[in-house]
Amino acid sequence: MTPEILQQSQAPISADLAAILNVLSQEQSAHLTFAKPFINAAIANEHLIASSVLMLSARAAGAASDDDRDAPTLHAFAAAMELMVLSLEAHARLGNQRSGDAAQAQNEGEGEVSSPLLSLGTPAGVLLGDVLYTRAFQIVVKTGHAPGLTEIARATERMVTAAAREHIATTAGTHPAPDDPARVNPFRREAYAACCRLAAVLTPVTQDQHALLFSLADRMTGSVQLESALPDTSVLRDCFAPSMYRDALSGLLASLV
Repeated sequence: MTPEILQQSQAPISADLAAILNVLSQEQSAHLTFAKPFINAAIANEHLIASSVLMLSARAAGAASDDDRDAPTLHAFAAAMELMVLSLEAHARLGNQRSGDAAQAQNEGEGEVSSPLLSLGTPAGVLLGDVLYTRAFQIVVKTGHAPGLTEIARATERMVTAAAREHIATTAGTHPAPDDPARVNPFRREAYAACCRLAAVLTPVTQDQHALLFSLADRMTGSVQLESALPDTSVLRDCFAPSMYRDALSGLLASLV
């Protein structure tokens, strides 16, 4: 994804993203002050893409502006998804250590970058990732949104399963080729799909919008390329009113291949 596409996609939700960053900042425990630079670097590396998928999906479906009553809940769940991705990223990168310098050179050749959390060392980085995972659930539990909690629990299982499958495949030497669509960040695809589903359960969407967001999420995690999985424009027009959010969402998802 180019910086230009990311900037264009995130421009309509800049206030939401600022609020999400504020949640992430407030939720860093005082006893984790020593790790704050690493956490902030990890957050910056992710570019708030998960948050962007969730917020654009919600806004495209008709949620009100950033001061509406659903916003704090949306921001809390978006922040939680960011922390989950950071945690799983630290765990997933462990597979890159399997063959020492040779594996590192191969990973760098494929454009992979280690998680900033692992700058603390593998054991400390993974433990910090575990702390962020528990933090994520503390954030969403405080919302008291039962359907959202159920959905994020399901998302957790899907994301961890995808990361585990990737790790096992890498260790066994059966990793897909780099240009295989299934190779592209499998646990992130699950995370982005979860954000579509969360938007459907956290906001007052119509039945058609709910079905479309869940269908899109299912297709995002399939074996087909993401741009081929997007609903056709006629379905989008039927379910989502014309808006900068709808256009930004389409552009963002199409760039995540």
